[in-house]
This record gives sequence, C-alpha cells and structure tokens, in this order.
Amino acid sequence: MNTRILDGTTYLSNGVKVSKNNIIIKFLGELDELSAEIGYINALVYKNFKKNENPTIIYKYYDILYDFQKDINNIENKILFEKSDIELSTNKIENYLKEIDKLLPVQQMFVLSGGNITIASIFKARAKCRAAERRLVSMNYYYFNSESLTNNNIYNIHKCLEYINILSDYFYILARYTYNVLEIKEIVI
Repeated sequence: MNTRILDGTTYLSNGVKVSKNNIIIKFLGELDELSAEIGYINALVYKNFKKNENPTIIYKYYDILYDFQKDINNIENKILFEKSDIELSTNKIENYLKEIDKLLPVQQMFVLSGGNITIASIFKARAKCRAAERRLVSMNYYYFNSESLTNNNIYNIHKCLEYINILSDYFYILARYTYNVLEIKEIVI
C-alpha cells in the first residue's frame, strides 16, 4: 500500500509546489467547478430537450457549452505557465449574444434564477463564472507587482478576465433564452 503524507500542498503544472490555499489553486478550483456545472447543464439539456420535439429551441446556443469546457481546460493548463499567448476567442460568444438578444423580449427588470432545474443550473454556472473572475482579479493583484509574472503571464490573465466576463454574460442571456423558448415566465425583480 502506497502511503502519502498529506501536507496540504500540491504541484502546479510547471512543477512548483504550493499550498492548496494558494490563490492560483483557488482559481483553478473555481474553473473545475465551472466546468462541472457546464457538464451538468449539458446533461440536463440533452436529456430533457429532444431536438425533434422542440423545434423552437436553437441548439447551437447549448452546443457551444462543450467549447467552453475546452476553453476552461486551456485556461487551467496555460494561464501562468505557457510562454506563448493563450488562445481564447470571445468573438463567437459575442456573436451568439447578439443573436440571442434579438430573439428575446426587451428586458425590463433583472431576471432571477428559477423556472426549472436547467435554468437554475445555467444561473449557477453564471455565479461560478463570477467567482472565478473574482479569483482571477485577486490573483492578478497578488502577483502583479511581483517578479514572478512575465508580461506574457499578465497578458494571459487579462485575456482570461475578458473571456470569463463575457462568458458570465452568455450564461445570463442563455438562461433568459431558456425561459423564453420553454415558455416559462421569467422571475424578475
């Protein structure tokens, strides 16, 4: 039997040993939770929404969720330790946001989580996105003045901030879209 002494540390992808409460580890944990929530949304959508039975649902707005999981994995693997710029495209998300917005009624008030389990899960993913964004901002401030960040690291952090910010907007609009295509009255304040 292999016994390990658990000392509350782990290794980053570049081999550096850090405490499990290190800001980078906390950020990566937020991304793990976000990816898991996206996987849960995918399972709900494709279990409950049958393409042939719901012709009003445009599935490309849900199919892109798999791309988000790939992007999150890319962020986890490269944000601080890659010597090249991280590749994250916000253009497709921005285009989808514009498309979906045209399909929705004008928003009068802030829409709350609820309606059904899928909508609530989409809002939960949005909240996880915001949590990851806050961790990333903290990481940026914590390391910004240290010599441990290169200009490339700082660029990657800012690129990730932009991506995660627009991703949370996407989840909000996707939740509204789901309310509307399923003809569930939006819960508003």
